[in-house]
Amino acid sequence: MIYNVPFEFISQVEADPSLNLEFVDSTTAYYMAFQCADSRIMNDANIRRAVSASIDRDLIASSVYGNGSAIKQFLPEGTNGFIGNGYNAEWYDYDLENAKQLLSQSSYDGSTIEMVVDSSLANSTQLSAALLSMIQEAGMNVNLQFVEAAAMSSIFANGEYDIVVRSFGHSPDTCPFLLTLIIEDFMKTKYDNPTMMDSFRAAGLEIDMDKRAQLVQEGAKIANDECAPVVPIIAPAISIASKNTISGIDLFRNSYIDWRDMTCNP
Repeated sequence: MIYNVPFEFISQVEADPSLNLEFVDSTTAYYMAFQCADSRIMNDANIRRAVSASIDRDLIASSVYGNGSAIKQFLPEGTNGFIGNGYNAEWYDYDLENAKQLLSQSSYDGSTIEMVVDSSLANSTQLSAALLSMIQEAGMNVNLQFVEAAAMSSIFANGEYDIVVRSFGHSPDTCPFLLTLIIEDFMKTKYDNPTMMDSFRAAGLEIDMDKRAQLVQEGAKIANDECAPVVPIIAPAISIASKNTISGIDLFRNSYIDWRDMTCNP
C-alpha cells in the first residue's frame, strides 16, 4: 500500500489493473498570508483582493496537483467555518481584469512584493511558478524566495515578507487553528479586525457546536471580504493506493485512515 501517491506517479498507478487508487479532498489548505502592518504594501485591502482575484485556483488544483480542489472561501469544506457551496466569496474567483481594476484603485506604486514560499510544500516549485506568473500578470512586481520550514519562525518574527505561502491542517472544529493562526497571530501578520476577532474568540468559548459554527462563519465572512490575514489557494487531495485484493479501507479528509473493516483476499 502507498499513502499519498506522488503526483508524477498517479497516471502509472491508475493504468495498472492490479491496483486501486482512492482520492479524497483534504482539510489541509495551502494559504497565502499577508504582512498587514502599517506602511507595508499589503496593508491595503485592495492590493490583497487583487492578489486573490489574480489566482486561478482551479488551474493550480488541476495542473499542479492533479486531484486537488480549489478553495474559494476562508476555510475549506469539511470544517465548521465552511459557509456552504452556495456562498459566493468575492475576490476568490479568478478574474484578471477585476484584479487589475482593484490594483488601479489601490495605493500600489510598483514596489517589489516579497513572496516567501515554504520549500517543504508538495510541488512547491510548480506552485510558486504558477503564483508568480499570475500575480505578475495582474501588474505586480514580485520577488520569490524559497525558505525551509525551520526558518519560517524567524521570517515571521522579523516581518521579512509581504506574502508567505505555506500549509495548515484543519480538524473539523477550526477553533484551535483560529486561536493560533489568527487571534495569537502566529505569523505576525499584524492584521487586527476587532469584529472578526470577537467572533472567533466567542466561538472558542461556545459549547453548542451549531452556535460555534455560526460564530466561526461570521468571522470567516469578514476574512473573505478583507482577504486577510490569510487567503486560501487549494486543498491537495489525499490518496491511497493498494492491491485490488485489499478492500474496506476508509480514508477521511483529515488524513485519518480507518482500517477496521479492511480485508485482504490474496
